[in-house]
Amino acid sequence: MEEPLLSDEETNALLDAMREEETRGEVEAKKTDLGSPEGPMRDALGRADAAAIQLGRAARTQLLKQTARGMDVELLPAEIVPRDVLASSIDPNALMFTLRSRGEQLGVVALDSNLGRAVLERCMGAPETNGEGAAPTGKLSELDRRILKPFPAAVVAALGETFLRGRPLELDAHDDADDGGVRFEPMLRLGLRFSSGGQRAGELLLALTAAAVTSACPKQQAAREALQKKKAAAPRARDLIVEKLSAAEVDIVAVLGRAPSSVRDLLALRTGDVLRLHGAPGDPVALCIDDVLLGHGNPVVHKGDLAIEVTSREQKGRQES
Repeated sequence: MEEPLLSDEETNALLDAMREEETRGEVEAKKTDLGSPEGPMRDALGRADAAAIQLGRAARTQLLKQTARGMDVELLPAEIVPRDVLASSIDPNALMFTLRSRGEQLGVVALDSNLGRAVLERCMGAPETNGEGAAPTGKLSELDRRILKPFPAAVVAALGETFLRGRPLELDAHDDADDGGVRFEPMLRLGLRFSSGGQRAGELLLALTAAAVTSACPKQQAAREALQKKKAAAPRARDLIVEKLSAAEVDIVAVLGRAPSSVRDLLALRTGDVLRLHGAPGDPVALCIDDVLLGHGNPVVHKGDLAIEVTSREQKGRQES
């Protein structure tokens, strides 16, 4: 009994590769549908709300350290918003920072100008206003940025230790021209709202990219790595199949010519009869595999044996000379 061309394991690998090609578009759509209830960002909302508790504690501790006075902190629910919606919700005069880890952009941090000025006043020992005087408007200076940076940096450090599972984070100056993503890419937004004496002081917003959120979710990260391994294995399976098929033997038939005939004529055929073939003397013979035209050639003698010199090949319906 002849050995089968493909083993059961190899056949299954071929079927898996074919199924993977058919469902690739669907899988990619599910991967990028991060705002759906099944998406990794939606799954991360509960963890983000839990991490916000630690962010609030870090903010209070840093304010006491930096200004010797605390503020009340309200934790805003984590939510998923498109990048352009996030940008439109941020105070135009806010201090903006880019959140990075080992050079990779993970999101943005925004400290609104009102909160920034309230913290600056406390750093300079200004008395509590209880909301009676309006804070000056306008952008904060570069010096203000340097004074205020330890405040969001402490909150970001807590974010790295909790939600991002110990990932080291750093704050860089934000460049609006380099937002690190497409306009409608969803981002996970966390927020802290500060108040003092019953008066609202401002907000500190942190927004993480989809890639940052996925990397912080072990289950989703494992699923993504499994998908990448499956994609990497598919070409190997195809190479194995090509190798097996390349070793298979086939019969090549050289067709000198063809002649139509009835069954009656075939039954009456005798030695010495002449069959007239289509074609002229000197025409190349056809090379076929199971009646599929492979090419053409001329009869020759090679090392004492009858042979065919290939003169042309058929490639997907086109003749190649």
